[in-house]
Amino acid sequence: MIIFTPNTVIRSTDVNSNFSEVATIQAQVNPYKFSVYRTAAYATVANTWTKYPFNLEKYDINNNFDITTNTYTVPITGYYFFTGRMNMEQSGMGRGIISIWSSGSELLRGVDFSTTTGSQFLIPIVTGILYLTTGTSIELRYYDSVASTPATTDITTYFMGHLLSV
Repeated sequence: MIIFTPNTVIRSTDVNSNFSEVATIQAQVNPYKFSVYRTAAYATVANTWTKYPFNLEKYDINNNFDITTNTYTVPITGYYFFTGRMNMEQSGMGRGIISIWSSGSELLRGVDFSTTTGSQFLIPIVTGILYLTTGTSIELRYYDSVASTPATTDITTYFMGHLLSV
């Protein structure tokens, strides 16, 4: 830390030595984060839990999301924050849910939406913090009681997550 007085003379070596925190901050940047979405039309399958087929990464800093299998593999044990959202247009009355799954088990269920009239938009969302161990595979699945067509933009239908702490 530099303390200034009216007659302080600042040398460049003094200034540079006081900014060593930059290296420490850079070393603490969290590389464990991803965001994926879908850019092509996709019709959902009615009455079954299905892994959502994302096809584009907005970012995947440490390459832990596999776009071909649509799974995120946990790189280190810790607490992770995940959120997912779908904007689904249903052709009739129905129900829409999205959840975070691992190894065939539902870990976190989002809002369960139901329509009571004809064609409507459902916007199920799931958000939460999970404690996960290294190597765990995470995926976003949806349940749709009526076949629908989700919107295909990064701001309406997405899945993202990041490490909070170890």
